[in-house]
Amino acid sequence: MGYRFESYSDGTTEKDPTGVLGYETNYNLNSRLNLFHDLTYYPSFSSPGQNYLLVTNFGAEMPITNDEAWKLRASLRSQYNSQPALDAETTDTNYRLNLVYDWE
Repeated sequence: MGYRFESYSDGTTEKDPTGVLGYETNYNLNSRLNLFHDLTYYPSFSSPGQNYLLVTNFGAEMPITNDEAWKLRASLRSQYNSQPALDAETTDTNYRLNLVYDWE
């Protein structure tokens, strides 16, 4: 459960209590390559079937050092907004390449 606040470039705002439902999964393809996927659904309590965000990530991560502390992560992130701002796209897609340090 959460609270969503959005501020638009035309000065309008949107405030709404929201829910959160999702999952996250990891799969070790081999000893050095990990695949991951997550999906999160953020429905508006005022109109859950009509006003919602859907966010998904899919990617792979592999260590680049022998101690496996430093990793390279490549991922695709997609965010769908069922009711975007006027003249905005419904889906935002990001391609990411990250250098990650694992403290464990």
